[in-house]
Amino acid sequence: MKCPFSEIARELETFGITRFFVDVDGVVLDSRRALADFAQECYPSVPLTLNWKASRGWEFLGIPRETYEEILHDPRQIDLKKPLISGVKEGLALLVAGGFKVDLLSSIAPSMIARRLEHLREDALPFDELLTVPRDASKEEYLKEFAPAIMIDDYKKHVVTADNAGCVGVLFTQPYNEAESGLRLDGWSLKALQTMLTNVLTDLPKLNLPARRIGPQGKKPFALE
Repeated sequence: MKCPFSEIARELETFGITRFFVDVDGVVLDSRRALADFAQECYPSVPLTLNWKASRGWEFLGIPRETYEEILHDPRQIDLKKPLISGVKEGLALLVAGGFKVDLLSSIAPSMIARRLEHLREDALPFDELLTVPRDASKEEYLKEFAPAIMIDDYKKHVVTADNAGCVGVLFTQPYNEAESGLRLDGWSLKALQTMLTNVLTDLPKLNLPARRIGPQGKKPFALE
């Protein structure tokens, strides 16, 4: 596949940015729709009042937090195959065609990792690796190992974490984060990707990235003057 934003990708490479970390739930997989469908099917006695703009899961379902935790940690969730976010397969393919390494990043229980990877492979998504971070671990410490890179997430707090780690945090637009500011990816269309990459490139001088740039031969980074 020919990449229509190859020039932007090459510009980003001069800043050492050749890698994307893409959050899975809410960016690759429509986890909220899957959760709502699961709750309706498996907990028919629990009345749901869906609020797509709510940021917390129990507020989204309109149920007590204790009930939400019971549904969320139901063992049957392990085999739940979640639908893809619209256009994600084509969007990831464009990033790969642009020369970026694309890794999926997820905070899930160890018992769910194998099935999650199996489902993602069944959908033939173009990505390199599924990287998992324990729910109680710091994504910031993890991302510092790979800075600079671009991380796409649907929660502002994780975008801020990426920025603090020396990466570029990009917020994937969802109804529950529309009021947040900063760099965004408004869906997986070609236009949305081009806009996001252009905005990242424009904002690089203002971002708190490590002071390094790839040398003329594209080998080891050297310090910026």
